[in-house]
Amino acid sequence: MSNRLRGLSVVLPVFCLTAYGDNPGDGRIDAMLAAWTGDDVACDVVYTHSANDGPIFTESYSLDEGWSLVAVNDAPPTAEELDVYRSDSSRQSREHRSAPGFNLSQYIDPESSTIESEDDETLTITYAPGSGDEREDLLLRKMGVKMRGRLTVEKGNLQPLTMTIELTEPISVAVPPVRIVEYREARSFVVDSATGTLLVDSFTLLSRGRAFFVRKVGNSVAHQFSYSGCQFVGVRAR
Repeated sequence: MSNRLRGLSVVLPVFCLTAYGDNPGDGRIDAMLAAWTGDDVACDVVYTHSANDGPIFTESYSLDEGWSLVAVNDAPPTAEELDVYRSDSSRQSREHRSAPGFNLSQYIDPESSTIESEDDETLTITYAPGSGDEREDLLLRKMGVKMRGRLTVEKGNLQPLTMTIELTEPISVAVPPVRIVEYREARSFVVDSATGTLLVDSFTLLSRGRAFFVRKVGNSVAHQFSYSGCQFVGVRAR
C-alpha cells in the first residue's frame, strides 16, 4: 500500500465503532459486511478540501507522479502556495494518507447492530459509536458513549450510500474544562466500477463547544474525492 495515500479514506480521527441493538437475524448486515471489505486499491484521485471557511484546495494524485496542487479557490496556485505545498512538513503530512478502500467491518459489529427501518429501496442500520480504548482521553471516551450513527444501504445490492455519526447530547469534562455541544460526521460512498471497491466520495465534519467554559471552539471541514483508474494492489493484484 502506498504511504502517500495514508489517511485519505478517513481524513480525520474516527471513533472505533461498537454497534448496539438487536440484530433482526435476516443475515443482511452480515452479508453487507462480507461484501464490502475494503480491498487494497490504488487510484488516481482529485481531492478537494477546505476547513473553517478557509481556502478551497484542489489536489490530484497520480499513480505515476504522486501528489500535486492543482488549484486554490479555483485559481492556479501562486508560487508562494506551491512553495508551501512542497515544503517538508506539507509533504510529510501527505505521506500519512491511506489507500481509499473503505472497510465497513471496522465500524459496525454485526452481532449487535440494528436495522432500524426499511422501505422498497433502502435499509437504515443504527449503531452506537464508542471507543473501549482506555488509552483515549476522557473527552473522547465520553463523546463515544453519547454518539449515535446511521448507515443507509441500497436494498437491492446492499451497497452503503451514506453514513452519519452525531452527538446525541452535550458532554463535558473537568480537566481540561471543555464542553462539546455539537458534533456531526457525514460520509457518502461510491463503488468503483473497475474493482467493485467501496470508496468514500465525500466527508464533512462539524463540531462546536467551549473551552474553559468561555472560549468558543469548533471545527468545520469538507472533503470531496473523485477517483479514476483504480486497480488492486497487494495480494489481489497478483
